[in-house]
Amino acid sequence: MIKRSLALLAAVTTCFCGAFAQQKAITIAVVKNPDMIRLKKLSSKFEEQNPDIKLNWVVVEENVLRQRVTTDVSQGSGQFDLVYLGLYEAPIFARRGWLKPIENVPDSYDIEDVFKSIRDCAGNQAGVKTWLSSIRC
Repeated sequence: MIKRSLALLAAVTTCFCGAFAQQKAITIAVVKNPDMIRLKKLSSKFEEQNPDIKLNWVVVEENVLRQRVTTDVSQGSGQFDLVYLGLYEAPIFARRGWLKPIENVPDSYDIEDVFKSIRDCAGNQAGVKTWLSSIRC
């Protein structure tokens, strides 16, 4: 699971950085759980391979993350560059038009790296499905 998350993080971060070539730091918001803590530790490999990019992690409890991200996105504050959404938030964000297509995804990106539960949820949520499809260039 961590390997897939790291691959997805690398693909999404690489795409995101391509769109904002001048940006040197990316702020990532994640829920505080063992998998995300491990992912944060593993991100040093990405930073080693991309020394011009600094990943700033915001790791908080689920209820705090949900509140901060929803407020940030709804107000367009731009506090976070990348957010790990759960199955609860993804359909809500999709309905509100808050999910944006990711462009220039590397050929190494594999939709199978997205957790099956998320792909299954996307099958029932048009906005989420569109977003997942858009990252499969």
